[in-house]
Amino acid sequence: MNDLIKFTNILFFIGEMDDPNRCQTVFTHEEARRLETLDSTEFGCLNLVHPEKIFERRLVIKALKFYEQRLEEIQRSTDAAVETDNRFLCDVLLKLGHLNLLIHDFVKALSAYQRFYESKAEYWKDAPFLYGLGLVYFHFNMHKSATEIFQRLLYLFPNFCKAAEVNIRLGLAFKALHSFDLAIKNLRLAFVDPNPTIFSKAEIRFHIAHCIELKGDLKKAHSEYQSLLQSSQVVSPVLRASLLRQLGWLFFREESFGDKAHRINVAINCLQQSLKADPTSGRSHYYLGRCFSAAGRAHEAFLSYRHSIDKNESNADIWCSIGVLYQQQQQPFDALQAFVCAIQLDDSLSPAWIDLGLLYEQYFQLNDALKCYKNALKLKSKINQALFDRIEFLETQLKGRPKASVEGESSKSALLLPNIEDVSRLPIPAQLLDRQNGYQRQRIDMYLKGSLIGIGLNENDDDALPSLNSQQMQMMHILSQNQALLNPHQMLTLRQLQETHALTQHFQQQREQQRDEEDNVPRSQETVNVDPITSTEIGMRTSPLSDLPQVTQEDLQAFLGFTDQEDLTNSCLEPDNRNKTRIDKNDPIIPTNMLFSTPVTIQDSVNSDRPTFLAEPPPSCLSLTAPLNVPCTISSSEIFQICKQRNLGRCKSVYEENVLPPQPPTCNRNLPKERLLLTTPCTVVDTKKDASSLELQRFCYQQPIVVIRGLTSALKMDLSLFSTKTIVAEAANQQVELRTQYLQASDVNVDSQGNVTWQCGSQPSYTTVGKYAAYQLQSFQNALKDDKEKMKREGDLECNYSKRKKDVALKKVVKFGTNVDLSDERKWHLQLKELNKLPSFCRVYSSCNLLSHLGHVVLGMNTVQLYMKVPGARTPGHQENNNFAGVNINIGPGECEWFAVPYEYWDAVKTICENNKCDFLRGSWWPSLEDLYENNIPLYRFTQKAGDVVWIGEGTVHWVHSTGWCNNIAWNVGPLTASQYQLAIERYEFNKLNSFKSLVPLIHLSWQLARNIRFSDKTLFEMVRKTLIQSIAYCQIVLDYVCERLRKELKHHPRTEGENSHYCCVCEV
Repeated sequence: MNDLIKFTNILFFIGEMDDPNRCQTVFTHEEARRLETLDSTEFGCLNLVHPEKIFERRLVIKALKFYEQRLEEIQRSTDAAVETDNRFLCDVLLKLGHLNLLIHDFVKALSAYQRFYESKAEYWKDAPFLYGLGLVYFHFNMHKSATEIFQRLLYLFPNFCKAAEVNIRLGLAFKALHSFDLAIKNLRLAFVDPNPTIFSKAEIRFHIAHCIELKGDLKKAHSEYQSLLQSSQVVSPVLRASLLRQLGWLFFREESFGDKAHRINVAINCLQQSLKADPTSGRSHYYLGRCFSAAGRAHEAFLSYRHSIDKNESNADIWCSIGVLYQQQQQPFDALQAFVCAIQLDDSLSPAWIDLGLLYEQYFQLNDALKCYKNALKLKSKINQALFDRIEFLETQLKGRPKASVEGESSKSALLLPNIEDVSRLPIPAQLLDRQNGYQRQRIDMYLKGSLIGIGLNENDDDALPSLNSQQMQMMHILSQNQALLNPHQMLTLRQLQETHALTQHFQQQREQQRDEEDNVPRSQETVNVDPITSTEIGMRTSPLSDLPQVTQEDLQAFLGFTDQEDLTNSCLEPDNRNKTRIDKNDPIIPTNMLFSTPVTIQDSVNSDRPTFLAEPPPSCLSLTAPLNVPCTISSSEIFQICKQRNLGRCKSVYEENVLPPQPPTCNRNLPKERLLLTTPCTVVDTKKDASSLELQRFCYQQPIVVIRGLTSALKMDLSLFSTKTIVAEAANQQVELRTQYLQASDVNVDSQGNVTWQCGSQPSYTTVGKYAAYQLQSFQNALKDDKEKMKREGDLECNYSKRKKDVALKKVVKFGTNVDLSDERKWHLQLKELNKLPSFCRVYSSCNLLSHLGHVVLGMNTVQLYMKVPGARTPGHQENNNFAGVNINIGPGECEWFAVPYEYWDAVKTICENNKCDFLRGSWWPSLEDLYENNIPLYRFTQKAGDVVWIGEGTVHWVHSTGWCNNIAWNVGPLTASQYQLAIERYEFNKLNSFKSLVPLIHLSWQLARNIRFSDKTLFEMVRKTLIQSIAYCQIVLDYVCERLRKELKHHPRTEGENSHYCCVCEV
C-alpha cells in the first residue's frame, strides 16, 4: 500500500477516535493512487469540466472535504505527538493548496500554501509547492514575489517538468517589472524548450518582440514582427491582428521608416487590416485615431476614438488624445473635460498634465499651467529639458509681474477655464471615477468568490457539476442569435457555453431519474438549440485556460461591443486574471484571454520527465556550497563506486543534491550613529622594501578597503605611460565605451525633479580613444578659461542648489570613457611591463593571484582596463565580479572621491536597492548617504589622489566620483586565501539563483589550481578538494546516465590553448 493510503488511513482513524459519529470518507485504491499525483504540476493540464474527467472532478471535491475535515481534527487534537501533528499538518496543508489551485480557488490556495511555508522547515525541497506558490503569486500580480519563488525553483530544480511554464511566467513577470532583458532571456528559454506549454511558439515570439519594442529598439522589433507575421506559425486571427496593430504603431512612431505621410499611410493600412482580423480591439481603434489625427482627418479620428471608448472607456490615453483633438478644433471646454478624464483615470500620465498645462497657457492662466507642468515633471522618469525651460520661463514671468497684472491678463481672454482646483468636480470625471470604483469592487469580488471554473462544491452534493449563471446564460443566448457576426474567439466561447449547458442538463436528467427527492432544483426554463457535441471535439481542449471562464458583467459587455477585451500589460496566463497595470501606456500586448484559442495538448503525467530505467535520476544541478556525504580524503575510485551505487538507489550521493542557495552574511545593524562614518585604512609606503613587505600584504588582506600612498613613487613607476597623450599616440582609433551622465555633487543623486533617488542615469554609447581625448582636453581648457567665473558660481553653490533641488533640472552632462582594453601585450608591452614593478599580491599576473591560473582572458578581471574621466564622471555602486578583490591606480592629475561599504552589509544595500527599484546585480545605482545612515550601514569615504593605489577587499561594495580630470587603471586579483575562495563560491551560486552569468568559471578555476599550486593553507586546500570531489562525482553520474542508460556515444572535444571556459546551460540562440 502506498504512503498516501497509509497517511489517509491514519488520519481517518484519528478522526474516528475524536468523533465516532463523524461521516466516514474512504478512498479506493484507484482514487488514492490518482490523488497522490494531483498537485500543482497539473495546473494547465487537468480539465475538470471535461466529461471524461468526471472521476477526477468527483475525486477533487471528495478530497477537498476530506482534507478540510482532517485539518480541523489535527488542529483540535491534543493527544498525538507534536512531530506527528506537524508532519500531518504540513501534508494536509500542502494537499489543500494543490487542490484549491486546481479548481482556481487562488485565495484558499494562497492561504494553505502560506501555512505550509510557515510549518515546514524544509519547504524548499518540495518543487510542486514552490511552483504552486509561484502560480498563486503570479495570479495576484505579486510579480516581485513570483520572480523570487520561480528563480529559487529553477535554481533548486533546473530540470523541473514545468520549467518551460516557469520561464514563461518569469518572462511576463519581469516585463511587468520593466526588466526587459531578463524577460527576453526567460521567454527565449521557454521558446527553445521542447516541452508543450500553454502558449504556442508564435505567441512566445510575439512577447519577445514586444519586450524588444518596450526596450526602445523599434527597428529590431519591426523585423521580429514582420518575420513572425510572414511565418506559418501564426494561425490565430487574434495574434495576426496584434502583429498588424504593433506594426502599424511602429510605423507611426519611428521616423527612420520614411517620410511622415508615407509612414502614416502604412500605419493606417496595417491598423485597418488588424481591425478586420479582430474588430473588438479598442487599442487598434485608438492607434487608428492617432494616425487619422496626425493626418489631419479630424472626423475619422473622432470616430476611431469613439469606437475605442466604447470598447475601453477606462483608458486614459484615449481621453488625452481626444483632448488634443478638441484643442486643435478650438473647443477648449471639451478639451479640458477630456484631459481631466484622462487624469482621473490615471493621475500618473504625464502627457495629460502637459497637454492640460498647454491649454491653460493658451488662455493666459499661467498659475494653473505652471502647476500642471510641475505635476508632469514629478511623473517623468527621464529628463525633459523643454519642460524645464518652460517652467523656468513661466516662473520668471510670474515673479516679474504682480499678481493683479497676471489675473487681469487672463481676464482679458475670450473665456476663463475652471482653475486646476475645480476641475476634479466636473461631472464627467466624477462619473468615470464611480465606474472605476465599481470596476475595482467587481474585481475584488471575483477574487474572493473562490473557484472560477464553475465547480460547485455543494456541501450536500459530492457530484456537483458546473452550471451556467444568469450572465452566462444571457451571453449564450446573445451569441447564439448572432452566430453569423461572431469572430473565432466568440465562436469558441459560444461552444464552451453550449457544451457546459448541455452537460449540466444531461446529468440533471440522470440525477432526477435516480433520485425521488421532491425538492430538487428545477432545470432552467431557457431553451437553446444546441448541436450535439462529441467527446472527441471536447477532448481537443485539454487546458483549463481555454475552458469556460467565470463570466462577469465586463465580459458580457465585451461581447456586446462596449468594452475592450485586450488589457495588454502583464499577460497573466489565466483567463480570469486580467491585469490592469500597464507596462507601457502606449504599447499593448496580446489580450491574454484571446491567446489560447488554439488547443494545446499536454500530457497528464506529472512524472513524464522521470526516467523509468533508473532507481535514481541524475541530480538536477550541482551546488558548490552543498556539503559532502563522504570524507574529504576519498579517492577517485571510491567516488566512482559510490556514484554507481547511488544510481541504483543503494546509497546516498557523494554530496547533498538539494540545498538552498547561500544565505547573506550577518551584520551588526546596531552601531551607534557616530560610528557609521568609518576611518579609512591608509598606509604610506616610503621605500621599495616597504612595498615588498609581507606586512603590507597582510594589512590589505585584512581590510575591506585600503588606500596605499607613495607606493608608485617608491617603486619609481612611470605613470605617464597611462596618460591620455601616450594612450592616444598608441591607439587613437581603439574603441572606448562612453557613459553620458548628469553632473552632480559627489554626495548628491537626484532625479529630474530634484528628488533624492538611487537610480544613476548613465546612457551607454561608443566612441574612440582619440575622440574622447579631444573631449577631455577641450573640457579642461574650457574650465581654465572660465576659472574665475566658475569660482564665483561656486560661492553661490549652496543657495543655488537649494533652489535647483526644488525647481530646476540637472542640465549639464558629462561623458565618461570606460573599459579601454589594455590586454594586447604587443601593443601595450611597456605599460604592462611597468605594472610588474608592483608587489606580487597586486600584480595582474602572479602565482599568488587566483585569476592568473584561469588559463584564459577575462577582460577587466585578469587584464588591465583604463578609465578616462572628467569632473563628475561616476562609477555606479557595485561589487567586483564574483566578489574578487581589486586594484585601482589613479594616474592623475585630478582626484577621485570613493565611497565603500564592508562586505557584511551588501545584503542590506541590496534590500535598499530593491526598495528603490534598482537591480543590485545589473542596474546602475548611486546610494543615498542619508538612506545608509538611517539604516545603520557603515561607510568609508576618502579621496584618491594622483598616484594613490586603492586596494578593494573581496566583496566590498563601492562607488567612485571623479572630482578632477584624470585617468585610472584597474584590474581584479584573487588572494590565495580561504575567505576569497569561499566568497567567490557563494557569489557564484547567488549569480545562478538570479540568472546572472559569473565571469569567473569557478569549477574550471579549481581544477587549474589543483594542477598549478602546492597549497600551504589547509582550509583552502580542503575547500578546493571539496569542489573537485563534487565536480567529478556530478560528471560521473551524468556520464553513466548518458552512456550506459541512454546509450549515447560520447565525443571528446579537445581544448585549445587560451580557450574560454564553457558553461553548461540551455542555449538561448
